[in-house]
Amino acid sequence: MGNESKVKKIGKKSKNIFLKDALTVTGEKPKVYSLEDEYALTKKNKSRKFFWYVLGFVSLLIFNAVVIKFFVERNSRKMKIQIGGSGDVRFTEIFNTAEKNKNRLSSIRNKISGLNNTLQREVQKLKNKFARQREQAYKEKHSSKKEKALISRINKNEKESLALIRKDFEKKR
Repeated sequence: MGNESKVKKIGKKSKNIFLKDALTVTGEKPKVYSLEDEYALTKKNKSRKFFWYVLGFVSLLIFNAVVIKFFVERNSRKMKIQIGGSGDVRFTEIFNTAEKNKNRLSSIRNKISGLNNTLQREVQKLKNKFARQREQAYKEKHSSKKEKALISRINKNEKESLALIRKDFEKKR
């Protein structure tokens, strides 16, 4: 490359121009950064003034909330509630009637639930009974035609019995 000597000359010239004086530390040596010293300084910088400002602000908010609550309660006590147009209405009777109807409805729902459970048990008993009859018919050695007739008669009796039980329970409802 051949430019090395030119670069060295330019480097020496620039040192002479910009760095005439020798590099020496004048005055105090720079302080070394110490984390412990910084923590000590920050502890000293904490101001109790800020704490008092925040405490005062929060207490002011609480005081205002209590005052507003007091005025709202006082004004709501002063209000008169007027029910217009129906002076004969006896609210206690209405509430008592509603409570009786609620209790009656609850009782009826419980009875219906009990009837439904009983119906399900009865239906299951009937299905089991007819299932046993079908099993018995299969176990007995009948001709195919006679067996089909017997099974169809059992199925017909099962449907009629189930319909009869459901009709009876519908009447009870």
